[in-house]
Amino acid sequence: MARKRQIRLRRLAGGKAWNSNASELGDKALRTDFTACIKDVKKDVSEIGERVNDLEHTKDARSEDHEKWWRCIQTLEEQHLELQAKQEDLENCSRPNNICIRGTPRGQEDEDILAHTAALLHALIGDADALLPMLDRAPQVASA
Repeated sequence: MARKRQIRLRRLAGGKAWNSNASELGDKALRTDFTACIKDVKKDVSEIGERVNDLEHTKDARSEDHEKWWRCIQTLEEQHLELQAKQEDLENCSRPNNICIRGTPRGQEDEDILAHTAALLHALIGDADALLPMLDRAPQVASA
């Protein structure tokens, strides 16, 4: 019985060996040792709790940062696509073989601009059907 009590007390003390037999320990000494062990355990649990709280706050901050960077990346991708379209349009407008016809309607994507340009050339020149295969793109310019 005393051996079992010693083993239990050793477990409570964190594996430390007792200096005297468990049966010889007085209640006061046993309580003092037990209280010291409990204080150590409480201190360890408190430290672990603080570390967990710190980790949770860090995780929340990183999650917010991640969302912010994700939104920035999406915005940059949209701007990149807009710039690519603008660059392509600027390159096409700067080609010396492009024709520019003043008064061509702007912003009407549902109209076929090539067909409109071919009809306009047909009205001006006559036989624009021969020009139609050569028309690759008809850039629109703002009317004066």
